[in-house]
Amino acid sequence: MKICRLTKAQYSEFFRFNREIYPTRRDVEERFRSQILDNPLLEEESGPTVLVAHSADGQIIGQFVLMPLEYHFDGTCSRGFFGCDYFVLRDQKASGAGALLAFRAIGGFRPYFTFDASETARKIGESLGVKRIGDMYKFLWIRSIAAPIRMLFCETLGRRSVFRDGRFEDFEFPRFLPCGRNQFQLVDSLRQWKHHIWNDTVLEFSRSAQFMNWRFLRRRETYFMYRLGGEGNQWTYFVVRKAAWKGLRLLALIDYRVPFGDKRGFKLLLIAVKLLARIARCEGVITMSSHRFFDRMLKGSFFVRMGEPAVVLTNAQLHVPQKRIGERTLVYTTMADGDIDFDYYRLRNSGAA
Repeated sequence: MKICRLTKAQYSEFFRFNREIYPTRRDVEERFRSQILDNPLLEEESGPTVLVAHSADGQIIGQFVLMPLEYHFDGTCSRGFFGCDYFVLRDQKASGAGALLAFRAIGGFRPYFTFDASETARKIGESLGVKRIGDMYKFLWIRSIAAPIRMLFCETLGRRSVFRDGRFEDFEFPRFLPCGRNQFQLVDSLRQWKHHIWNDTVLEFSRSAQFMNWRFLRRRETYFMYRLGGEGNQWTYFVVRKAAWKGLRLLALIDYRVPFGDKRGFKLLLIAVKLLARIARCEGVITMSSHRFFDRMLKGSFFVRMGEPAVVLTNAQLHVPQKRIGERTLVYTTMADGDIDFDYYRLRNSGAA
């Protein structure tokens, strides 16, 4: 068995392997290009930060994908890596490929972050010094009284969605969303954009102009960004996309920002998102929260917490009291970070590490 970094010559075999292990993904090559190769933080000369395990006969039997990232904490901007798509073939797990891949990835690409790891991956990570620093709660707002019945129907039948390919009718997102005396405007491009630190004591992932353009604005057929108009509101925005989950036609609130402690701004933001869901004839809104401030605001706006949280893990040396983790005041992250947005609405493959 051999562990090595993925090269261009191995792309075709790597794509074949991913189509095999993730049969629900119809866009393996496009996803790899947009998620990994187009990442503005990728150092092109060294190639993608992807490790693959090969059997003695040269076949790929496992992989560990990493994405470079930037995060802010305690007045410092640092670089790190997000780990995702950690997978070893079931009949190769006894070979030790999974442990060796994790050792090379987590130890070699630091600091390392990951969300929503499987129980096996989490145990391996903990043995390598990876610790929990927070949780991402899933919240759902439902506007249709028929939605819970549809969810139960799909759960009973074991179906992902009652909609073909998780899609629904075309909808043209409006240019403006009125909220009383305020309004949100659809964003086509960003000018004079600079990441605004939410709070120095909170760990947050960068929203630089590079990130915003790569993650959202280059894919305006999928993501729709709205920004609150008016003086002093340039840091209040949200990003949505259409989604299908548990048989529901939903609007996914992928990313959101308001100035620290700005309850009014976040309330306006949620009003606008709900209005958009109604206009788009969605049955509700789904989002995730990692911080107590947003938990409380979402609950106060009739969002209901759903299911188990996605655990936020890292080996970054943060030196913070354990109490802050329990109080949910340490981490500010959304579905736009890592690969939750990419994977959240597909069925998980049981062979994942």
